[in-house]
Amino acid sequence: MKAKQDEILGMCIELHLVLTDGDHNDVNSFQLHQKILVMLTPHRQSDYPVGILFYLNLDRVVVNFPNLSVPLKIFLTRPVTVTAGERSFFQLKLVKTYTQSNLFQE
Repeated sequence: MKAKQDEILGMCIELHLVLTDGDHNDVNSFQLHQKILVMLTPHRQSDYPVGILFYLNLDRVVVNFPNLSVPLKIFLTRPVTVTAGERSFFQLKLVKTYTQSNLFQE
């Protein structure tokens, strides 16, 4: 459990550094770490971020955990991957190049 807590603290510190802009920051890494540890108690119903956010909003617990709801919302709204879009664009570019080369040959 100690290793998991250290890993969570490391991730909280990384998030804090990413969301810091000069002297302004949206997330305090230590407070976020403490709130996550409280949320890891067995009373919650879900292991997934969307389930935890749903629990926070459903039971109006979000008032007590604003520093936990903000990173969850950021995490849940970010795109999972951009490689699918990049592959589609690359395929379109290949088709365009092939079509242009065939037109020039004729």
